Amino acid sequence: DDMKMTTTTTATPTPPPANDANEKKKESSNKKKANTNKNRKKELSQRATTEQIAKEMFTAAGILENENEEKIIKENFVNDAAEYFHKHQNFANKWLHLLTMPMLIFTGQCYLQRYEIPVPEYMVDMAYDFAKKYGINHLLYIFAKPTMSHAACAFFYICYASTRDFFAATLWLMCWGIPSTLMSIACMYSWTPIMPQVIKYGWFGGWFMQVVVGHGVIEKRRPTLARGGVRYFIPTFIKTTLYAPFYVWLEVLFGVLLYWPELADEIDDRVDEMNAKEEKELRLKRKKKKTT
Repeated sequence: DDMKMTTTTTATPTPPPANDANEKKKESSNKKKANTNKNRKKELSQRATTEQIAKEMFTAAGILENENEEKIIKENFVNDAAEYFHKHQNFANKWLHLLTMPMLIFTGQCYLQRYEIPVPEYMVDMAYDFAKKYGINHLLYIFAKPTMSHAACAFFYICYASTRDFFAATLWLMCWGIPSTLMSIACMYSWTPIMPQVIKYGWFGGWFMQVVVGHGVIEKRRPTLARGGVRYFIPTFIKTTLYAPFYVWLEVLFGVLLYWPELADEIDDRVDEMNAKEEKELRLKRKKKKTT
C-alpha cells in the first residue's frame, strides 16, 4: 500500500519548423548542382580542343611530321597575326577595315571575272545538257566557264587553310569567299555597263579609306604594308593583301563568337609585347631629341 505508483509520461517529439526543412532542401539542391558542375567541367576538360583536332588531322594526313614543325608554323602565324592586330588597335579603324575589306575583295573579284579560264568543250556541252534538262541553264552557263575570280577564291582558301586553322578558313569560304564570288558574277552579268566604274572607284576608294583615313588620321600608325621599307614593299604588299581578309575575319570570330580563346590570348600577349617595345623606342627617341 505504501508503494507509490509512478507513471512515466512519454514526451511527443515536436515537428521541426518549416524553415529548417526548406534549408535542408536548398542544401541538397546546391550539392546536386555542385556535383553536376564538377562532372560538366571534368567532361569538358576531357574533350579535345580545336588545336588538338587540327594536329590529329595533319598527323593522320602525313602533313605534320614532328612537333617542331607545328611550333614553327604556329609561331609564324601568331607573329603575323599579332603584327596585323598591332597596327589595327583603334576601334574606329577596326570598323573601317571591317566595312572596306569586303568592298576590296568584291571589286577585285569583279575585275578578275573578265578573264576566263579555258575549259574543254565537252565539259561545256555536258553542262549545257544538264542545264537544259533541269531548267537552270543560266546558272550552269556561268560556272561552266570558270574565271580567274573562281581561281582566286580557291587560292585564298588554300592559303588560309595552310595556317592550320581549317575551321576559320572554311567559315571564311562559306560566309565570305563564295558569297563574294557569286555576287561578283551576278553583278558582272547584270550591270555590265556600269561595273568598270564601280570597280575603279570601289578599289581605289577602299584603299584610300584604309591607308589614308584609317591609318593616317585615325590609327596614326603605319600600315602593315610599310613593314620592311621600300626594299621589301612588293613581297610585304602581296602577303598583306593575301592574308589581311583572314585577319579581319579572325577579329570577327574572336569578338563575336569567342572563337579559340587560347589563340586570341596568345596573339594579345604578343601585341602587348609589341606595344611595350614601341613605347620603349619612343622614349629613347625623345631622350635623343632632348640631348641634341
